[in-house]
Amino acid sequence: MRFDLRLFMTTNLLFSFTLSIAQHSDSVETGSFKWKQYIVPTSLVGYGVLSICNSHLNKFNYDVKKFICGDGQYTRTKVDNYIQYAPGLAALGLNAAGLKGKSNFGDLAVTCLLSNLIATTIVHSTKRLTHQERPDKSAHNSFPSGHTAAAFVGAELLFQEYKEKSVWIGVAGYACAAATGYFRMYNNRHTLSDVMAGAGIGIISTKLAYFSYSKIKKIFFKNKPVDTVMIPVIQGNMQAVALIHTF
Repeated sequence: MRFDLRLFMTTNLLFSFTLSIAQHSDSVETGSFKWKQYIVPTSLVGYGVLSICNSHLNKFNYDVKKFICGDGQYTRTKVDNYIQYAPGLAALGLNAAGLKGKSNFGDLAVTCLLSNLIATTIVHSTKRLTHQERPDKSAHNSFPSGHTAAAFVGAELLFQEYKEKSVWIGVAGYACAAATGYFRMYNNRHTLSDVMAGAGIGIISTKLAYFSYSKIKKIFFKNKPVDTVMIPVIQGNMQAVALIHTF
């Protein structure tokens, strides 16, 4: 009962917040860099950074985390390890299934990879820089939440691709991303500031990927259809090269 009540209250709070993001996100137009669309995600990151320096905010973050996961024994869930990928996979899956968004599948796949590359680089660099201890005392890489960043990368991607067809597709992605952040706190792995910063990083990374990829296509491919692209991928200690070919 405790879990159900907290899940209901927190999910509604996060869902309302992510819905406001969807309503205030500006369009990511090819070749156009709009500063206004970065206000909300930058504010999320700013709150997270400020929480590290401000004892009152830091206490509030831990109080929220304590309210969600409680003091006693509880059963952790691994659902956050999987749903973090759901919004991004949904964007790729809908496109592959024939529900076309703003991009063809090749461009969408490249943008998805580029978004995750940017987010992963920012997250891991920030973790090393801040060296914040996790709430469960397991490590010193709490800030920001990488799971939440990955989830919001996919949520923003889903929103940008399908907002012209139905804004609710994007809202569903944001809700899934918000649930990822909730379960990171419920599992005692992150505080509110970690999750909010992760969300901001994820959104910013996707917006930067759209902007950067439009410039790359214009400069190197003269805006012609791209059949094959190789992109370096860094995930934790793993380094690889992703090859994308559109048939």
